[in-house]
Amino acid sequence: MLLILGDAVLSDSIKILIAEENYVISLVLQRMIEKLDHQCVGLATSEQEIIELTRNTTPDAIILDTSFVDAKGLKKIEKTIEAMNTSIIFSSTRKTDGITFGTAQNSSGHYLSKPYLITDLKSEIEKIRPS
Repeated sequence: MLLILGDAVLSDSIKILIAEENYVISLVLQRMIEKLDHQCVGLATSEQEIIELTRNTTPDAIILDTSFVDAKGLKKIEKTIEAMNTSIIFSSTRKTDGITFGTAQNSSGHYLSKPYLITDLKSEIEKIRPS
């Protein structure tokens, strides 16, 4: 395992972009990601920030809170990442969220329910980790 000081990047780590409307929850999620020895490459609070940060940081995964992204916005995000090999982990407080389940079933199938548990986060990250 390689550790580059300053950037704190582990060679086995996954680069994750957090797209969450609640800043405090974003910070908690960031700490969980770092505790699992992965890298948080940014915190996005709008569809435009998600697209810009995705282009600038090329994350391996985006944890996407569905409560502030509608179906049209999701299409824009998916179009941005389709050539980047970036996975989406959908998150929501509502397990019946149509965007979450419908889209998760049709694309990656990755889903994280709130409140976030580190065991669930670890499980979803393991599903997207390159072999």
